[in-house]
Amino acid sequence: VIDDWNLHGPEERSGTVSLSADQPVSIWLEYFNGGGEGTIRLSWESPQQPEEVIPDTALVPNLPAGQTATVSLFGGDDIEVRETDAEPVTLQLRRRGAIDQNVSVTLAFAGTATNGTDYTVDSTTVQIPAGAFSADVQITLINDEEVEGDETIEVSIADGAGYVVGSPSTALITILDDDIEVDSISGTITYTGTESGRIIVEAFRETDPVFAKRRVSLLNPGPYTISNLEEGDYTVIAYIDSDDDEQLDQDEIWGIYQGADLQPALVTIPPGQTGIDINLDVPPGESGEGDDDGGCCATISRRGDSHTAGWLALMLGAVVVALRRRRR
Repeated sequence: VIDDWNLHGPEERSGTVSLSADQPVSIWLEYFNGGGEGTIRLSWESPQQPEEVIPDTALVPNLPAGQTATVSLFGGDDIEVRETDAEPVTLQLRRRGAIDQNVSVTLAFAGTATNGTDYTVDSTTVQIPAGAFSADVQITLINDEEVEGDETIEVSIADGAGYVVGSPSTALITILDDDIEVDSISGTITYTGTESGRIIVEAFRETDPVFAKRRVSLLNPGPYTISNLEEGDYTVIAYIDSDDDEQLDQDEIWGIYQGADLQPALVTIPPGQTGIDINLDVPPGESGEGDDDGGCCATISRRGDSHTAGWLALMLGAVVVALRRRRR
């Protein structure tokens, strides 16, 4: 007769039903208090009966056999969560009627998200025990660390025995994908000289602070991979860290990645790129040590094509200064 199952202040609602004199009829009254003061009043009226609260003398407590529960699904519509959220999404099944019975409610799941891959639920069948008005439905999110865009979970009450589907009966959950596109840069470092020290390979974006540099350390020349690089344009350098301070100094041998035109080139993520090769060998007759202006003689190659970097005499000083500024 009256269905006003939502949050609101004290309000009066009415409905009309035809009754026969002296014939009992089942009445079920249910309410919830969402916060603050709460009140409930059940009245009746007719052409012969002024409005009044139904007196106890007209009421007989009764739980009719075979009564059917009406089950609704609450928890809000258009829920937005992130797949990295640790707390599960909680929905609630509420029933009206048949309070003396166990009710087994079947849920249906749809949407673009996949159960078992993007989220999990304990069961698609939820029990509301006798004497209880509600039962929770918990949906646990799975962080798959894959860039796949936002996904949805559509939850609804399916038809079943022992209950009828009330309103609301559906919930929509949007999983916001907060994974970042990551990839890797790999290649080979070549050095046949005698300078000792670890080989440091670094990749950095112009906007990165110094602590955000991505680097790997090699005990010997050879292949390297820098992983988990986010989107952007990266400069890739390599140097022999002879004083073991993990920074490029003026007297250390170094090289920078070049493109096909033998000019300093950027590596773009995505996609990941391979063949980002740097040759640290010093040309014959050169010491490999920097002068007061920061000059150095290194050769740089891409996929084995060697080129003497005479232009580095002007460039190294600027690069070293830039790197030191990054470290500050």
